[in-house]
Amino acid sequence: MCSTPAPSHRVMVMECWVDSVRIFSHVQKLLWYHQLQWREVPAMVFYMEVGIGTVQRCLELQEENGRAEKIFRTHIHSEHSESQELAMRGLRNLYTRRMHLLLPDVLMWLQDTRADIKLQATQLLCDIVAHHPRHVQDVLSQLAVPLTSCFNEDNTELRWLSMEIFAQLLVAPGRKQLLSEVKMNLLPLFFHMNEEIPRVAQMGAAPEAAQEALTRAAELLRWQELRHLAKTADMWKLAECLVQKAGSAVEQYVQQSVWYLHSPQASVREAAVGFL
Repeated sequence: MCSTPAPSHRVMVMECWVDSVRIFSHVQKLLWYHQLQWREVPAMVFYMEVGIGTVQRCLELQEENGRAEKIFRTHIHSEHSESQELAMRGLRNLYTRRMHLLLPDVLMWLQDTRADIKLQATQLLCDIVAHHPRHVQDVLSQLAVPLTSCFNEDNTELRWLSMEIFAQLLVAPGRKQLLSEVKMNLLPLFFHMNEEIPRVAQMGAAPEAAQEALTRAAELLRWQELRHLAKTADMWKLAECLVQKAGSAVEQYVQQSVWYLHSPQASVREAAVGFL
């Protein structure tokens, strides 16, 4: 049987709790009024890992959630990348079971100039698409543009994840509204299939990222030959098929190919030269 704590132990626990609440409240006030300067990051770590994780359970939840949300939203724009990451993670924690409510924020973060913010936005979007797919339907076309712009980011994971999510959207309800965006990104996806980086380029026979997205794009367009060639990764015939299907998009294909001539990866540059 568990013994009842001695009175002295209960007093110690209560004193620790009171001290923790006092520290939590002080840190929260400093974050609220931006009075931390170089101490901001450790304060955010405490607020996330200690404050929100333990002390908040003992406070008025609704009120504290409101304060926490304001602090997190403010510090997403911090000059410290660590604070940005913690703030994004904090918001995700607050909206764990209702992440779809963050879709308007995701749309905004995807257009941010900072790659780390875009990466966290795509990670959040990945969870939303997986757990709340019906809520994505109304913003499919709005998501497609910033997502496809991430295909050419320097950050490898961001490129891979944006293409993976795009592939998921191509089988989501309402996907036909993505037809114009799909046609614009056939060639970029082809070029990214030539990347040398694992998880972005196709790996062996397993469809990955760009390959999967191109395969699903062909399915949406009902271009069976393109679908087969994308699935089998027959790169030479795939390029020929894209040329044959180009139609009025020839000039667009030329412009896109010229852009990929400046890719930092030799294999992508070679693919662009070959396509031209």
